[in-house]
Amino acid sequence: MFLLLPFIVLGIAVGLARGGALSKLAQMPLRYGWLIILAFALQVIIFLPWFESLPFSADAVPGLYMATMLVLVVAIGLNLAIPAMRVVMLGLLLNSIVIVANGGFQPVPVEVVTRLGKADKIGGMRATGHYSNWTLATPDTRLTFLGDVLVIPTLVMRENAFSVGDLILSLGILLLVEEGMVASRPRGATFDS
Repeated sequence: MFLLLPFIVLGIAVGLARGGALSKLAQMPLRYGWLIILAFALQVIIFLPWFESLPFSADAVPGLYMATMLVLVVAIGLNLAIPAMRVVMLGLLLNSIVIVANGGFQPVPVEVVTRLGKADKIGGMRATGHYSNWTLATPDTRLTFLGDVLVIPTLVMRENAFSVGDLILSLGILLLVEEGMVASRPRGATFDS
């Protein structure tokens, strides 16, 4: 999610450069937008330290995470009439596939965890199987290449790991914001009308 903010800002900048207006975003025919907000909010909550310290969280978090991904897939799927949502869906599906294939966690290589200055978390990850939404990539990990294997350089923003799915999803958000700002449509119209 950390990757979304710069892409939203860039989408706004491109939209304004193309003569768009932020006010047009409110006219975007987004269906079931509340589901998207709810799913993202739940993802934030289930990976907060206080939630992870609850006695049931170790068993509940993987299932809750996969359930929020399913809700997002359904909500985005209901909005595929908006062209940029197709790009968002591709990124979301790539992330969902790797998360489900790995029991509800995003795989991350040890080298990436170390590069991010979180080497102190590796022991705990090996003991519990995860840290936040990450699980350590091992030879048995499925689809590691779709996991958080890429690192944003410090010069761009706070150094963090991300996946190919994150990148595609973020590009889709940029296009969605830009598209929403410049689209010419009567109030209540859809992108297909």
